[in-house]
Amino acid sequence: PDVFGIGGKTNRDTFLVGLVNAAPYIGSSFIGCWISDPLNQRFGRRGAIWIAGHFCFWPVIGSAFAQSWPQLFACRILMGIGMGAKGSTVPIFAAENSPAAIRGALTMSWQLWTAFGILLGTCANLAVGKTGAISWRLQLGSAFIPAVPLLLLIFLCPESPRWYMKKNRYAEAHKSLLRLRNVPLQ
Repeated sequence: PDVFGIGGKTNRDTFLVGLVNAAPYIGSSFIGCWISDPLNQRFGRRGAIWIAGHFCFWPVIGSAFAQSWPQLFACRILMGIGMGAKGSTVPIFAAENSPAAIRGALTMSWQLWTAFGILLGTCANLAVGKTGAISWRLQLGSAFIPAVPLLLLIFLCPESPRWYMKKNRYAEAHKSLLRLRNVPLQ
């Protein structure tokens, strides 16, 4: 807050610091979660996750280079859009690609991996926390790390057969199911 001139004890400064801190959740709740359905309809589950991944990558880099609180606020809003779209899509993607016997466990593992990501974020913050005046930039920027494997590996996963079937693409749904099940009979 001091770098951006909003580190004082006035009501305005306190409000702006809270607003910047809340920006990802504002972006997620007011935009990200709501655009997940149109993204899923148009681009499929993998495509929606890939697009959301970009919103979790580029704005994070922008946050590290922000020169004013409005720039940081805008980057964090954009990051929140990606968080909301991704957080609304990944459990659906997991459920649609899981066999019935383990569907609930795999879908709920999303929460486990979210908690693990928070742990890794804390570790990243601790790793760069004592690097001097730029530590806050490194802490904000380090959030790009989990977005990299997401962006690189999402298309190694088969698309949701259910999405293919909704689009009347039954041959592709069959190919996807063959990748997801042990034997063709399943």
